[in-house]
Amino acid sequence: MIKYKKENSYALLAVFAAVFLLSGCGNSKNNAEVKNQINEQSEVKQDVPKESESIKEEAKEIESAGEDSEKAESQIISFENGSNEIDLNSDGIQDIVFKSFRHNGVSPHSYNVYNFFINKPASEYGTANWVIVQIDKEKNDKDAIDIDYDNDVPTREGAEIVLRDIRIIKTNDKKCFLVIADRDFGEIFPNDEIVSFDIYELKQNTTMDYDPDYYFNYLKSISAKDKYTDVNYAMDKELAIIFRESMNSI
Repeated sequence: MIKYKKENSYALLAVFAAVFLLSGCGNSKNNAEVKNQINEQSEVKQDVPKESESIKEEAKEIESAGEDSEKAESQIISFENGSNEIDLNSDGIQDIVFKSFRHNGVSPHSYNVYNFFINKPASEYGTANWVIVQIDKEKNDKDAIDIDYDNDVPTREGAEIVLRDIRIIKTNDKKCFLVIADRDFGEIFPNDEIVSFDIYELKQNTTMDYDPDYYFNYLKSISAKDKYTDVNYAMDKELAIIFRESMNSI
């Protein structure tokens, strides 16, 4: 019995030793796998900042593109009857576009008249002066010396249809443009007809005698792609695109 017990004890010890060895090998193998997984996760985490930097760079490019887009934008301005304050020459002082109505008796073809005035600083003339801005009448010769000017821009209207009207365009580079939209009369007054946009740029005269201090210098004329009854419809639909394209070609 005693001998039997010793043999059983040896057998049990052998079993325990085998289990221990197997358990140790399994743990080593598991530890190796866990270590490998940790290393792989560390490598993934090291890649994340690189992706984040890429996203940041892309965001900067989008933001920069947005800023360029804003710079390219222009403000198109229409006017109400009476005095309209606007800084035409971008000197920080409010100027005036004055829109007045000219009734035509019993005729339905009354019209409006636009005048442009710049508020000059008192230091230039000794006293504050309102200076009229004239409009270049010489459409076909921008370099002409003896240029004839108009003091105002009248509209052409009748029966709730406008055949001539204006917009002022201020760009973000502080330039000011006058656009006169004019429609052919056509055979019948209310027909859809071709509309042309005459584009002028505000200029300051510092060298020429007998010319105004400020004037709108004629640049070019462009026709709208579609035909319209009212020029205001044409300006609302096409002026922004036509102006942007025309500035690229000047």
